[in-house]
Amino acid sequence: MTTILNLNSKTLKDFFNEFTLENGFSSVLLTDSTGFPIIHSSDDINDAETTAAIVSKIQQAISQVKDLLDMNILEEVTMLDNNGKRLVIRSFVTNSSTMFMVFIIPNRTIPYKRTMKKILQTITTEWAI
Repeated sequence: MTTILNLNSKTLKDFFNEFTLENGFSSVLLTDSTGFPIIHSSDDINDAETTAAIVSKIQQAISQVKDLLDMNILEEVTMLDNNGKRLVIRSFVTNSSTMFMVFIIPNRTIPYKRTMKKILQTITTEWAI
């Protein structure tokens, strides 16, 4: 799934692939507010759709919990299993649309906060989605 957006001949898909490899993440996914997969660092469309479906279900649960606890818009949700595998869902708004970045990080020793901030800045400024 390649996008027409580019910067210096690099597609956003290429950027996601490089970003994932350079930082040791298992995958990175960009979805819209409905969970539709826009860009995924894997070429396996089934993997992208499965991840997006999982994220959509998590978003539904988050929305219900947020309402029950009378919380404002949630910025980030992290799930960590007992082996250290981490799923991070980060929401952000660009061009009046809510988007979600999903990071799957294979172990807890891989730092992700700064890297996540970098990719979000790149997406919102340089590619202006």
